[in-house]
Amino acid sequence: MKSSAKKESYSSRTPMEQDKKGQHKKDTSGVGKSNIRRELLSQHGLKQLQTGHNKNTKQDVQSTSQQKRSESEKSLTKRKTSLGKKRPKANPFYQQSLHTWQLWLTAESTLKIFFIVGIVLIPIGMICIYFSEMVQEIVIDYTNCQSSANTKCIDDIKSGNATCNCKMNFSLKEDIGGKIFMYYSLHHFFQNHRKYVKSRDDKQLVGKLSKVPSSDCEPFKFSNSNKPILPCGAIANSLFNDTIKLFNETQEINLEKKGRVWDWDKKTKFKNPDNNSLKGLEFDKPIFWQKSIWELDPDDPQNNGLENEDLIVWMRTSALPNFRKLYRIIKGLKKGDYELQIEYNFAVHHKDFRKRVIFSTMSLLGGKNPFLGIYFVLTGLACVLFGAFCLYIHVNYGKRPYKGSLL
Repeated sequence: MKSSAKKESYSSRTPMEQDKKGQHKKDTSGVGKSNIRRELLSQHGLKQLQTGHNKNTKQDVQSTSQQKRSESEKSLTKRKTSLGKKRPKANPFYQQSLHTWQLWLTAESTLKIFFIVGIVLIPIGMICIYFSEMVQEIVIDYTNCQSSANTKCIDDIKSGNATCNCKMNFSLKEDIGGKIFMYYSLHHFFQNHRKYVKSRDDKQLVGKLSKVPSSDCEPFKFSNSNKPILPCGAIANSLFNDTIKLFNETQEINLEKKGRVWDWDKKTKFKNPDNNSLKGLEFDKPIFWQKSIWELDPDDPQNNGLENEDLIVWMRTSALPNFRKLYRIIKGLKKGDYELQIEYNFAVHHKDFRKRVIFSTMSLLGGKNPFLGIYFVLTGLACVLFGAFCLYIHVNYGKRPYKGSLL
């Protein structure tokens, strides 16, 4: 009944109503489709915008990363260049890649070293002693030399006498051939004192004179008349000024003055000033001198001034308080009696001070000096004895089995 009623109601509608209802359905379906299309288009546009934005951000990130890479590469290149400048040369020495050798000390190698050193040093020391004994040497102490009035010259100098003459005798039992070197020797005279060594004017000694000497020369810089001293300083002021002559039974022996200094000293350290540098300048002799610098050698005008060999020898200061300096050179002496005539001027008022004249020959190793040979022999003997002691310990106790800690 219900279905029939529905059918009747539907059929009861007019054709116009039915057409309008169909058109309305069509219209509603078209509007829905258009809305769907718009939504799809809008969603597609958003996706395109999002993808474009993502592309832009990726490009920005890539560009920034490329900039950072370029900056890091530039900094690396700068570091490499700076390191390349500081890097040492490609040399095994600079790169510390040289071949090395390390001594591995064992009992056998140590014993060999001690015995070899001892065996080498002992004969070397004996050779040095042999050559030292070959040197002939005569030593004459004239500190307390007596004058003709039977008084000691050193006491006369202390009392105020300007000079004192004395004589010393000696004899030779055999001839001495070749060159004989005559020295004066001073004991307990400290030329190595710091202020004494500095007390000189090196510019003045090479001929560069001035009205005001170096301040190192104080207090021997100016004389009592306020004139500059030439040469100034304590070294020059204390110049050894004893005059020594040698006589045999009949005549005076020739004593050579030249050839006692190094050529290097005369060329570089001691030069006479030229005449132009002396113009308008007045100098006084040192306080303790009896002669001026131009009168040191009256027999040889070429051996005067700052190039005087006695002065050059004295200006080369000694490192020890007991020393000898070359005074003259003699060409051989015959056996017989000899006499030293001494003009006693150089006096030091100290109880331990001594003055000597030494005549000495030369060997292949120089003058008489047994210390070096004795030192070598003693060192060699010590090495041999210590090596023998170590050998005894090694033979008797070196191969024992280990029995644990000794603690």
